[in-house]
Amino acid sequence: IGDATASVQKYRFKGKCLELTDSGAVVVRTGGRTGEPVAIVAAEDLVAARRAVAAIEVDYEVLPAMLDPVEALNAGAVYRHVKFTHGDPDVQGEVQAEGEYVTPRQDHAFLAPDAGIARPDGRGGVEIIGAAQWVHADRPQIAGALGLPEEMVLVRNSGVGGSFGGRVSIIWQIHGALLALQTGRPVKFLYSREETMLARYHRHPSRIWLRHHATRDGRLVKLEAKILLEDGPYEHAAGAGIGNSCSMIQGPYSIPNAVVEGWSVATNNGMCGSMRGFGVVEPMFACESNMDNLARILGIDGAELRRINAIQRGDRWIFNQLQDRPTPTSTVMTTAARMPLPAQPTTRHPVDRPGGVASP
Repeated sequence: IGDATASVQKYRFKGKCLELTDSGAVVVRTGGRTGEPVAIVAAEDLVAARRAVAAIEVDYEVLPAMLDPVEALNAGAVYRHVKFTHGDPDVQGEVQAEGEYVTPRQDHAFLAPDAGIARPDGRGGVEIIGAAQWVHADRPQIAGALGLPEEMVLVRNSGVGGSFGGRVSIIWQIHGALLALQTGRPVKFLYSREETMLARYHRHPSRIWLRHHATRDGRLVKLEAKILLEDGPYEHAAGAGIGNSCSMIQGPYSIPNAVVEGWSVATNNGMCGSMRGFGVVEPMFACESNMDNLARILGIDGAELRRINAIQRGDRWIFNQLQDRPTPTSTVMTTAARMPLPAQPTTRHPVDRPGGVASP
């Protein structure tokens, strides 16, 4: 921190390469955890910041990285292990359908990148202003990292803006506060889109194995599931994520018996955390894909298979909670199945295609 001619201490970090981002943060691209910040430069302009970064020498010690979640599981790098049964775990269905399903890491991609202002309050404390979802959780974390009592840290939410779970945890706030307290001046942080993709958390990559047991007329009798979520190098929201996945793997279906096991594991890949439908979207993809698989094996229409198994009021979830709220699941399925598909034009402009280009 300071002008570009200031002497800079030599540091030892794990990784390979140092890069200055548009926000003024120095980000290390490691052999494992890509996007790990190792130093921060404050300057009046970007040119001065780049000169300061050039003066920093970093001696990296490259270490073996754990990149595969299956290898992490086998090595015992587990944050949380969940296992439970429901009903009779030994029941066997007349017909069985099984499959393994994989989902990738996913970024929230909200329009406004992470940004905010940190400014000293003139009394030894700091004020943090930016988009946030959980200011009451941000405050003790920031205070703890700075070694300040909580009453000396004020967190103001400037408006959540886009989020989808991406602003539940702090990203730039501690870095901004450190700079503000060291310089005694307000500091503005603005993540570039690349920085947002690299240096913050994402939806968990998953690997899910399922086996549905059913009678020949399509009635579900048991579910077996094994769920593996990758959480990266920090425990963060690992416990809640795998808990949600294991609890909701059955989907909106009544299943009297189940055997479910799940793991959240540590790797040196990017960190993971909450994203809309936190820990549930991944198992829903696996559940519905395997229901389609079961429908093909049984020779039953997929919508009909879902309708006859729809969970009803009075049923028990596989984690044994009573479904005691009215739910029109069967009605929604029946109504949706009766709706005609929209007419498909013979030719479509690329702009009109799902996920298509934004301009000719």
